Amino acid sequence: MAVSSLSILWHVMGAHILCHAQDAAGRGSIKLVQVKGADSGWQSLNNVWGASWESTAVPKPPLDFRIQDDAGVEVTSPLCHSP
Repeated sequence: MAVSSLSILWHVMGAHILCHAQDAAGRGSIKLVQVKGADSGWQSLNNVWGASWESTAVPKPPLDFRIQDDAGVEVTSPLCHSP
């Protein structure tokens, strides 16, 4: 698995988090996006359209993101700070 082929762009707007996860290698569709903060466990984001995922529950940074594709391949990005 080529971890470098996955890109994550996220933004917090008040009490709302928006994440854009894209698999540039084209291995398959992303079926699960989760976020974990310093003050929480893993929370699933809702797929709103295409590669856009969102949640109204914003954990305290730094954040970890976990992405899973439809083949069950999982990638975790640790300790992402606000862009």
